[in-house]
Amino acid sequence: MPKSKQHGLTLIETLMVIAIIAGVIVFSTRLFVNARLNTNVTATISQIKQAVQAGYQWINEQPQTDFNGNANQISINKLINAHLLEAKNQYGPWPNSILTVSPDPDQPDHLRIALNNIPASACTNLRSRMQNSTIKQISAKACGKRGNAQYYGVF
Repeated sequence: MPKSKQHGLTLIETLMVIAIIAGVIVFSTRLFVNARLNTNVTATISQIKQAVQAGYQWINEQPQTDFNGNANQISINKLINAHLLEAKNQYGPWPNSILTVSPDPDQPDHLRIALNNIPASACTNLRSRMQNSTIKQISAKACGKRGNAQYYGVF
């Protein structure tokens, strides 16, 4: 009696196809996450640049010589009210991340710009990219190792 040929895939072949598909999904997901992180960091750098420019434009319009005028201390709300920044610029691209502008406590003639509640990996990326930015950053601090971090730079 001749044996008939059976057509189809074996269990090993099916498992190999599933493993390859899983590998492609994992790789593409990682690329998507990294691309999104870089996009958010780029957007944040743009927000920081706008806030620095608005801050120095604001101080040029004030009778005081630094950002720490007792009755007229700089803040994000003052920049928005003076129409130097749009209201949407006070929120970062991450959930619950808020941009703040204040005088630096050590150098009142410089701005401190902070962004709270950002992922630690984004904070590290942001700090690194800001060091290579065209705006002069006097110093950059923060970036926790886990969970949400705070970035702040003095400009």
